[in-house]
Amino acid sequence: MSSNHIATSPLGDNDHPWYGALEFRTLAETVPALLFVINRNGKAIYTNASFHRYTGMPHERVDGLGYLDVLHPEDQTRALQLWDQVAYTTEAYEVEYRIRRHDGIYRWHQVRGAPVLDANGNAVRWISVCTDIQELRTAVNAAADAHELIAVLGRSTDAIVFAKDAEGRFVFANEATLRVMEISADRLIGASVEDAANSQSDAQHIGVNDATVMANRQMIVAEERWTTKSGVEQVFRSTKGPWLRADGSVGVVGITTDITHERELEDLTREQQHDFRNLIENLPFVLWITDASGRLIIRNNLWQAHTGLPDSDAHPLTFADLVDPLDLSKFKDAWRSCIERQEIFNQIVRLRNVGGSSSVAHRIVSIPVKNRNGTINGWVGSALPVTQ
Repeated sequence: MSSNHIATSPLGDNDHPWYGALEFRTLAETVPALLFVINRNGKAIYTNASFHRYTGMPHERVDGLGYLDVLHPEDQTRALQLWDQVAYTTEAYEVEYRIRRHDGIYRWHQVRGAPVLDANGNAVRWISVCTDIQELRTAVNAAADAHELIAVLGRSTDAIVFAKDAEGRFVFANEATLRVMEISADRLIGASVEDAANSQSDAQHIGVNDATVMANRQMIVAEERWTTKSGVEQVFRSTKGPWLRADGSVGVVGITTDITHERELEDLTREQQHDFRNLIENLPFVLWITDASGRLIIRNNLWQAHTGLPDSDAHPLTFADLVDPLDLSKFKDAWRSCIERQEIFNQIVRLRNVGGSSSVAHRIVSIPVKNRNGTINGWVGSALPVTQ
């Protein structure tokens, strides 16, 4: 059978076939799209050469309802249901089906059909064209999957995750971002940080960091501040990188972590260290702290006043440097025993004074400092002069 086979019309118009025009036959057989014609009974009465080349099915298998065999099994019932809806209307239809290629692979096609009307305005047949949209659907699905993946990742973290275009307008913001900025998604998307900020100083600093990323096209890590509507200042560590967009512009993507509590702890620690240092400097006796090996890491002013030894990290000292040579052996034996048994050191030892010209007996007490697993990580010691 020739490639321009035309099925017999069940409508009784064989003497004057609708498809007899040379123009239609030429057009239908040369278009690269799959084209077919269905009568009002839902049967195929014409399929073009592209249809047969693509599907690999001969004309005799396509005629009538045979064309349904080229559809994916899950789409065949849907196709019949659709036909029941449009068969007696004069409306065009558009639907997507999976059509089997000659190699057995199903590919998505967009099928558009338009009715052919008789003199009374009744639809007597439908001309349909199939366009391969497999790549388009794949791209759309991939984009949808990517968007959903980003959304899921954004919901699963307390970190602030966002993206801005080249103009600094938000195009994505996760729930944590909206929560911190105290704003809804419909107000933030499309807006700039200046539009949403409660402090223009905060916005200006953030904007400068964004501009740096876009201009240099390099990632930066910066500390940024955000003031809440109630006036509370929060501190964030922001990691920002360039977003090279498909249109050639450069935006910004970022992940930001709230470090307000961390900064508060650092400030508190500095205050405590300052208070501790003031305390030990005003104690009326020699006091020191060593690491696990006995190396001095903290000593108060009386240490320097009594020993005259340099108070410098460039000259690491141990407490043994202070002991009178005559007592050094006894001191080392007792100290070694305390380390092995992890006991408090308590002994009277003569300590050299400034210049080492004389020694004064002191009661030395040194207490081990242990971590949670019981390992000693340092010693805290004091020395009080005694009268023998």
